This record gives sequence, structure tokens and C-alpha cells, in this order.
Amino acid sequence: MHHPDNPASGRVLAKAGFTRTGTTYQTAADGAAVPYTCYALQAPVPHRGVGSLGDQRSRRRLGPDSSILPSRPSTLPS
Repeated sequence: MHHPDNPASGRVLAKAGFTRTGTTYQTAADGAAVPYTCYALQAPVPHRGVGSLGDQRSRRRLGPDSSILPSRPSTLPS
């Protein structure tokens, strides 16, 4: 949700992958109803293409506890 007077915030949300879900109304100080656009981030849908088989093979080769990040050294250099 972003303030209606700040449309740039809505553009940032859209570029970040959020989708518009509807409108809600907030009461202003003078009692007027102000419409706010609501957004939600949808979970990505897994692909069932050529790449997914390769990903499964990589996970199997690396093991379930493997990380793609480099591991830290167990001792500090002296």
C-alpha cells in the first residue's frame, strides 16, 4: 500500500514484482475517505522445463545441505 500522493512508490512496488490487488480506504484527518492502492508479492511458480532437471541433478550432486554461498574458513588467519 502506498500513499495516493506518492505515485512513485507504486511504480517501485510494480518494478519489484508486486501486483495490484485492490483498493482500501483510510480516513483522513478531516473525515474524508482516501483511496489507497494495495499490492501483494506473489510466490514464484516453479518451471517444469529443461532447466529444472539440471537443477535437480545439481542438488543431488551437491547434497541437500549444500549452499551456493562460499563457506567461511573455520580458523582466522594469524
